[in-house]
Amino acid sequence: MKSSVKSLGAVTSLKNLDLSYCGLNGVFPAQDLVSLKNLEILDLSGNYLTMLPDLDLMTSLKALSLANNNLNGSLAQEGSC
Repeated sequence: MKSSVKSLGAVTSLKNLDLSYCGLNGVFPAQDLVSLKNLEILDLSGNYLTMLPDLDLMTSLKALSLANNNLNGSLAQEGSC
């Protein structure tokens, strides 16, 4: 699945990406999606993600769904996104 996520980076006009219940696990490879400058909605719910990398470079992101994952640690503080 990692190679599939990486290839999505070429679709630069994408605004809504639903990767819910896709069997993603471990750390989500957000660095593969930083070229999606117009991405506003990202749904990662229902996967097996344990950690998220820094999402600061995804500046157009308005909505992020992380429900029903196995996340550990803390998310960025309000105002730092």
